[in-house]
Amino acid sequence: MNFSLVTGPLAGGSFSPGDSIPRAVRSSYFEKVCPRPKLLNKAAIRAKLPENYTALHLLAVWVRAMNEEPARCVVIDERVFDVG
Repeated sequence: MNFSLVTGPLAGGSFSPGDSIPRAVRSSYFEKVCPRPKLLNKAAIRAKLPENYTALHLLAVWVRAMNEEPARCVVIDERVFDVG
């Protein structure tokens, strides 16, 4: 059985009609509007996970970390979801 945890453009679907929200910005623009972004340390955030965590735990920890971060601009020090 195959299923997807995401829908829409991330899973190959289309954007909503009339949706004009930009999906990405050039690094030069990001550096202009966020000259000193807050660096989030992946290891420190993952240290908050229980030993035998589920995908739901992983996602909840990241959502909490992002919601609790007061900085407007953040950069994560490496890939969040390593698969392999």
